[in-house]
Amino acid sequence: MTLLHLVSEQTMQNLLPLLALKPKTVVQVRSRDDRFHQAAENLKRAVVSLQKTPFYRDLAPEFFEVVIDEASPSTDRTRRKVGESLSL
Repeated sequence: MTLLHLVSEQTMQNLLPLLALKPKTVVQVRSRDDRFHQAAENLKRAVVSLQKTPFYRDLAPEFFEVVIDEASPSTDRTRRKVGESLSL
């Protein structure tokens, strides 16, 4: 299963779908703003930490990042970028 993830600044909000669905692949769609780059990295670190626990030891998704080259993209620009990601 692949999870298409719109990155927010909140790690728990980003992490909960991964815990529930345990996808094999996570495509993180984010703006170029450094805050969202950091949020995407925080999610990866949270997964690594969880892998040390018995219940989530098999949680090992492959991460891909899709960056929208705007600091604050519009809904339409985000929709188009998500569409591009789905076509891959």
